[in-house]
Amino acid sequence: MTAQTRANLKLEFETGDTPDGDNYADLIDSFISISDTSAQTINSDLTVAGLTATTVSAQTVNTSAMSATILNISEASAAVLSWGSATGTNLTLTGTVSASAGNFEVLRVGGQPVTTGVSAAVVEVYITATASTAIGSQGVFVTANGVTSAAATALVDFTHSSPFELTYIGTDTKNFHIVANMSVISAGSNENMSGAVMKNGAVVARSRIERRIGTGSDRGAFGVGTIIQLTSGETVSLALANDSATSNLTLKAANMQITEV
Repeated sequence: MTAQTRANLKLEFETGDTPDGDNYADLIDSFISISDTSAQTINSDLTVAGLTATTVSAQTVNTSAMSATILNISEASAAVLSWGSATGTNLTLTGTVSASAGNFEVLRVGGQPVTTGVSAAVVEVYITATASTAIGSQGVFVTANGVTSAAATALVDFTHSSPFELTYIGTDTKNFHIVANMSVISAGSNENMSGAVMKNGAVVARSRIERRIGTGSDRGAFGVGTIIQLTSGETVSLALANDSATSNLTLKAANMQITEV
């Protein structure tokens, strides 16, 4: 027999009727069976107070009027998943999307991140007052000195406590692009100096850039940069070295940006 609408079923079971086997078969086929394992189709909209399922397959899923806890979404067969009033050909989430720390994966297309309204880890610090960087030994890097401040709009998943030293506090291991620009003067003359990025107090050798300063009043401007991977609790700092002598170095202007890639 075939599934029937409620209106047709009521006609088959009116007062005084004598339903036969076909009528009862129509009745049974018109409702969802909790024991059947084959796919069952509902032609109308479905409104439920709560839904727990191993797999949900649908052409359109509208969660505008519900709070959804989703452990995993595999967007393989669904044509449209909508959140609020926005829809898309694949997966579009608008409005408020929240997740426990470390459990939200940024959407990617072709391996590249897509903007989803979730802030990427980023930080920028810049010098606000100069201070001499003491050079104890020739050619040995030390953390650059100076009074620094972090840009209020660019301090996500990092803390800033020491001059040009930043600590990553995000929960996930990520890759970061680090760029630092600076102008430096030396207490000596005709000296070679170097700048580099340090990770956990160790110089990242590939980031090292050299610059020669003619006289103590010369301002040598240059930049350093690299890409490194950070896990929670690891530090990044800007370092200076005097390759010619032990004359102290001073940053006259400098900034450093760290951006998640």
